[in-house]
Amino acid sequence: MATPSFENKLATAKTILTTAASVAGTVMLARSVFQDFLPNDIQHHFFSRFCKIFNTRSSHVTIVIDELDGLAKNQIYEAANRYLGLQTRFFS
Repeated sequence: MATPSFENKLATAKTILTTAASVAGTVMLARSVFQDFLPNDIQHHFFSRFCKIFNTRSSHVTIVIDELDGLAKNQIYEAANRYLGLQTRFFS
């Protein structure tokens, strides 16, 4: 006999799989409608707008890591400091 936690996990997995299949079916239907019923000019317009949304983002990311975590030293800051110190020694 299956345990209640296993049954809960199985039910969650079934729900996730059902949702994913439903989303995939909806996307495929929308794609078919988009390709079959919209003129090429409108398709091109939507596609160029869609690409423009993703191309406007910068390729640079800035991460701010505090030196202290409350009263203790931040381990992530220490690790990043060591890593960047090694990088500057090798490349300078």
